[in-house]
Amino acid sequence: MKRTLRLILVFLLAAILLACPSCAEENGSKREGLTVSFLSVGQGDAILITLPEGNLLIDGGGDASFAASFAEELERAGVDALDCLIITHPERDHVAYLPALLEEIPVRRAFLPYIEEGFFPLFDETARLAREKGCAVEYTELYDSFAIGGARFVALSPAPVSDPNGEYAAFDGAAGDSANDLSAVFYLEYEGTRFLLTGDASSAVEKNVMRRYEAGLYAAFGVNLEEIDVLKVSHHGSDAATSAEFLSLLAPDCAVISVGAANAYGHPAEDTLERLYRSGAAIYRTDFFGTVRCRVRAGKSLEITSQATENV
Repeated sequence: MKRTLRLILVFLLAAILLACPSCAEENGSKREGLTVSFLSVGQGDAILITLPEGNLLIDGGGDASFAASFAEELERAGVDALDCLIITHPERDHVAYLPALLEEIPVRRAFLPYIEEGFFPLFDETARLAREKGCAVEYTELYDSFAIGGARFVALSPAPVSDPNGEYAAFDGAAGDSANDLSAVFYLEYEGTRFLLTGDASSAVEKNVMRRYEAGLYAAFGVNLEEIDVLKVSHHGSDAATSAEFLSLLAPDCAVISVGAANAYGHPAEDTLERLYRSGAAIYRTDFFGTVRCRVRAGKSLEITSQATENV
């Protein structure tokens, strides 16, 4: 069954790209500024970031019923290659679509979590495919930083593999530990607009991020965690993250929750929603709004739209 679903997604990606071979060139040439799209994938995460200079995808997983819409979003954005793929952590709801994607389009560079093989088979397959396809693979570690055009990306977590007190060292796959706290947390800034992208990191990771920030350890990278414009709410709105203390520091204007309708986990948690309401953030849920797009243009304020508003 899993193989059948994967073959269907490969076919969908191929068919869409072949149906519009010039889309990538046309859409790329018309791009202006930065667009961060929180894709509607059901209970999962997929964030597509596009600029005139290139494309980046953070995670690519969700419900099987959303596989076709994931492929359509890539076509809509004119994506026929990725400059960078970031897998925040190895769980299925963040990687389900990626093997098919790697079969269809080139990916130049990938940041992956450091995980021994055998604990997350679909992630293992994704990592193997990335290497086979010639992708330059790196393990995400604290202070990793790079730029695409004018967009700056900085990893705020996890600590290096060599850190005996870090997130990687604390993970015990054999004991069945959750991999959520291995999540790559990335800060993104473009034209003064700041995003914080958190994967499934828990409040324990949030505390580490706050501690490092207050100690000035991110200062050399120009990271400003105060007055974040867009927060990707961690772990689909789970109560295990998005603490009041973290929100007090970030003071986000907008909070995006990637979540499936009527999911079995009760996400987003009522307590998390209450904390977000109290923070004053405008809340966008993909189960209500569909794909949420954040656009930043030079000299212009942040513009947020969604499938719900685009289809009106």
